[in-house]
Amino acid sequence: MAEPRVDNLPPPIAAALASQGPAVMATLDTDNRPVIVPTWFLLEDDGRILLSIDENAARGNRLEHLRHSPNLAIAILGASNWTTYVAVQGHVVEFADDDALRAIDDLAQRYTGRPWPKRDSKRVKAWVQIDSWESNEGTRITESHAD
Repeated sequence: MAEPRVDNLPPPIAAALASQGPAVMATLDTDNRPVIVPTWFLLEDDGRILLSIDENAARGNRLEHLRHSPNLAIAILGASNWTTYVAVQGHVVEFADDDALRAIDDLAQRYTGRPWPKRDSKRVKAWVQIDSWESNEGTRITESHAD
């Protein structure tokens, strides 16, 4: 499967992934039950999505879920119209410790305008390869796959 790059994504998908709209992520817990949590993300130039995950999160331990099953979905809602959305499905292709908290600082800066305040948290970076996407672009549903 060819890896999508930002310039290969359809404009509505790329625009939503570049936005700061509210987003939720769905994973499967270790019992294969779906879990949905709010999330911050960043679309990188290579077309992968960067997440920063708290290694010890009590609420919906995403890191444990993604190590169990790397598949996930992220829905980004329209900032001014929540009936407009983009959803991407993908899988984690890489994990790395974020000892210097650079990834969460980048995400916090993007969403709040300030660095991440919890300097004692252990965080892990996860890169997500986009497998498919869907957008309702108002009322019309479009769907595609990366390959």
